[in-house]
Amino acid sequence: MIDIKVLVANITRFSQSASTLSEAERKQRAENLIEQIKSAVAKGANLNQAYAHVQELTPYIEPQPNPLEALNYKLWIELKDRHTPPLLPSSLQREQIGLYAKASEQVIDEVLDSVEDEEQQHSLIEEKLSALRKQIFGMEEPQFLLQ
Repeated sequence: MIDIKVLVANITRFSQSASTLSEAERKQRAENLIEQIKSAVAKGANLNQAYAHVQELTPYIEPQPNPLEALNYKLWIELKDRHTPPLLPSSLQREQIGLYAKASEQVIDEVLDSVEDEEQQHSLIEEKLSALRKQIFGMEEPQFLLQ
């Protein structure tokens, strides 16, 4: 799967350097990035976030307002048609999520009751929740929780 963080970084880099490129180069790079976004959406990337990134890129392809609006609409339809929604959690994952929800509430309540400093609270909560995720899910950031 295309790494979304890398793709977003590429879009940011492109946006920052676009003014140094010729119009043809800007258009070509924007089109290439949009194709990568389409691929990411087909593999389950968040549709609305993907479209927001597309809208950052389309002015490099079509600077005129009316054709730009038409291009954005066309790309929205393409993204919607390609979108593959993420799989629903399995029964085991749902059970794990339930356990995590209950245990995480306890962890947060315990820390808030025992630690006064807000910065220490945040740090300790994150540390304990990370350990809890590892204990329940076997990893610190289960993929299905990130979608």
